[in-house]
Amino acid sequence: MPDGTTKLVDITDGIPAEASSFSAGPGVFSDDEAFVSPIDGSVVRGRAQLREHCARHDVIPNRDLVGLRTHTVQHKSELDKNDRAQLKRDIIRTMEQYRV
Repeated sequence: MPDGTTKLVDITDGIPAEASSFSAGPGVFSDDEAFVSPIDGSVVRGRAQLREHCARHDVIPNRDLVGLRTHTVQHKSELDKNDRAQLKRDIIRTMEQYRV
């Protein structure tokens, strides 16, 4: 405009109401639900704590791996029958210690 002012123009003119019903504001997402970490048993609440938890334990959330190609390693167990039995007992004993 010649006097240096600007004119606001409605850009939704002629666009059907259902197509122009979006919000131009920032997106707001709810925070992640709290969960108990399988690594250290702590309760992780929200994205900030999840980032800190992952950094502390040098891990990546599973949802960040979506879409990546999986790689399966196939190998034969090098443990003999006695070693496998002992390992199984050790795992069961450890799991029973942390059972809630």
